[in-house]
Amino acid sequence: MTLRWKNRLFYLSGALLYAGPLLAGLAGQGVAAGLVLTAVFTLWQVLLHPERWPKTAADWARPAPLAAAALTVAVQALVVALVLGLGRGLAALGLGLPGLPLAMPIILALVGVALARLAWNPQERVEMEAFLDEAIAQIEGMAAAAPDATPSGPAPQQSQSDWLLAGFANDLHEAGAGSAECDNLVRQLVKLDEPEHEVLGVLLEWRSFHVLCEAALLRYVGHPFTVGLRLDPEQVVDWVEAALRVPETQTDAAAMAHGWLGKAESCGGFGLATPRLLALLQTVLETAPDADLAPSLQNLRTALEPAS
Repeated sequence: MTLRWKNRLFYLSGALLYAGPLLAGLAGQGVAAGLVLTAVFTLWQVLLHPERWPKTAADWARPAPLAAAALTVAVQALVVALVLGLGRGLAALGLGLPGLPLAMPIILALVGVALARLAWNPQERVEMEAFLDEAIAQIEGMAAAAPDATPSGPAPQQSQSDWLLAGFANDLHEAGAGSAECDNLVRQLVKLDEPEHEVLGVLLEWRSFHVLCEAALLRYVGHPFTVGLRLDPEQVVDWVEAALRVPETQTDAAAMAHGWLGKAESCGGFGLATPRLLALLQTVLETAPDADLAPSLQNLRTALEPAS
């Protein structure tokens, strides 16, 4: 399942979860419904964040984990009470659903929990955290070593583009950022006063962190405003070839190649690398690509053929 579909599934699961207490309120349900839905909301927290909960009887006996668990349950109860109260308020205005059985909102909320678990794998989150911690440790290690290399110079400052990429990586880790956030990142990078080749260098450092970081690199290179980039066409074709191997970046690869070709006068186009790119496109087209991708690849091949 792609990241985009995981995000959509996660948003859908949240909507179903909160629809439970809202519908219960519209149906005029009270404390009993609130208690059951609080248990469902707490189950949501347990499945999505198992690391926050005690794992052994000894852990449960310690005050700190017990207090944290109790606080989580209390917060979920408050959220359920607010949404349930909203539903009852709407019911008082004549928008109620008096015939709705209690089982319906509970089932909807449970379906939301099941979809959330399908879209969000806690183990992947733990692995990403470990990767991010390792990356941060490496950056801190380089920063600590920098004064020894240049003892008389000023301490190196992190560039704006590096800050933006670090923030984007954090969003990917915490909230599951998607394609729209990637577009927003590229727009911000294009507006920076930094030299374009320096921004590109930062993107290259972060590209392996996540598939959307790779997508950000492709979208930046193909952006119509990055006309100052001077790149080896063979290198650009290497990026296109690598991105076409990954389903999540195939569309970005085609778009980047179109964008780069559109900047031919200022960036040199693909030059002597054109035959190689044409051969690559032919190979991909012969493998029956996605129906939305094939026309884009065909149009790119058509645009490249006069230059071959």
